[in-house]
Amino acid sequence: MLQISWEDMHQALDDFDPVTVVVDELTGEAVGDVADLVDVGGFVKVEDPASADCFLLPAGALRTVRGSCLTVAAAQLLLPPGAATVCVLGSAPEAAVLLKMIIQYVRDVGHVAVCVMDGPPDPAVTRRVRDELVLAGIDLTVGTDAGEALFGANLVAVGRSRVDPGIGKISKGAILVNAGGRDLPTAVVAGAAAIYVDDMRLIGESAHRYFVREHLACLETPTTSRYLQPRAQRVTGDLGDLLSGDSVPRRHPAEHILVELLSTEAVSVRLACELGLAARRLGLGKEIDHLCKDQHGR
Repeated sequence: MLQISWEDMHQALDDFDPVTVVVDELTGEAVGDVADLVDVGGFVKVEDPASADCFLLPAGALRTVRGSCLTVAAAQLLLPPGAATVCVLGSAPEAAVLLKMIIQYVRDVGHVAVCVMDGPPDPAVTRRVRDELVLAGIDLTVGTDAGEALFGANLVAVGRSRVDPGIGKISKGAILVNAGGRDLPTAVVAGAAAIYVDDMRLIGESAHRYFVREHLACLETPTTSRYLQPRAQRVTGDLGDLLSGDSVPRRHPAEHILVELLSTEAVSVRLACELGLAARRLGLGKEIDHLCKDQHGR
């Protein structure tokens, strides 16, 4: 079995397209079986069905990569043509993966502002990512002030952190993707021209979220009375419908669009296998077969 670290995963991401893997799962073109996951002290064990190779990967890192891929998919769908000014908010590990995915897979990025919410900002930008930014001609600022990072951004990516990012004013027409798993300020939700989620099937189990409660309250209001609630928000649709072409993105230049990711705790088996296979191809990771047999009798 090959054990893969955070650092190994960062390098392995360069060897394949993780966004396509996650998008295929979201649109039903490929399905990962979460029942095959075995929890091993904060890691998950997966077996690639084609090669029978086994991999042990950090669960938190897998969730972060999947959330970052969904963020990129939303940006690809919803960002209007033209230069993108990006704000990344989150903990250093979250921000590092978000930044890496955005600069590789979002078109026409001109500037990125990284704001680390719960620690020193430097670990969020690796030397390799800095080199990629320079080669791509993308300007970078790194700090801990959310207001400064948000200024002028038309793509805002929110990752998880121990500290509330304190999001305030959002630029008109911006795309705001919340992968942080916590409620945004009510004014941010109310000011959205449209709200999308990654998977509408998760609405029913997400009633603890403010925007979901607003959505459900709106559905319970008679259609003839809804216009009396000017800021009652209905969820417009999900990324799966947009990706499959079943619906068309709704844009409004005077208001932002909000994308709420409800499946941030999910782990993609196929993504884990692809990361493991990429790590093996690149000679990364550490073989620990003897340890697995001791722990699991295999």
